Amino acid sequence: MSTLAHLPQRSPGAIQPTVGEAQVAPLLRVSGENNVVNHPQCPALADQLLEVYEEAKTPDWDGAGAKSVSDGAYQMALRLLRRIPPAVQAPEIFADTDGSICFEWYMSRRSFAIFVVATEIMMYVGYYSDSEQFSGRCEFRDKFPAEFLNRIRQVYDYTD
Repeated sequence: MSTLAHLPQRSPGAIQPTVGEAQVAPLLRVSGENNVVNHPQCPALADQLLEVYEEAKTPDWDGAGAKSVSDGAYQMALRLLRRIPPAVQAPEIFADTDGSICFEWYMSRRSFAIFVVATEIMMYVGYYSDSEQFSGRCEFRDKFPAEFLNRIRQVYDYTD
């Protein structure tokens, strides 16, 4: 059984909402050199994250007993989003039934997903092939973890 079997299937090229910077500017205001909003799609991704949070902040949001996404998980996901480097492809963002917010990068049959809750310890899972599946956890502080960058690169940089 795949370690990603519980992840919902999303259609490739899913439409990401577009918003004006004025609508998300209050969410993106941060201070300090390490907190600069780098990713060119950050405003649209922040809007998508807010939509995911709003839809999943109540218990049983999926009608099948899903746990609610906490305010803390939303804030931590926003912190992570602000630190995605500009060269990294934008992730898909969705709520998981365990109450976490998931950032997923995928291409063809390869994927890497980070599950964000209200702590700085983030769980991740990946699938590159039937023989290359992995999971783990990583501490997130003020910089996008190098381990995440390496795993994301492996989703897109490969030859069959």
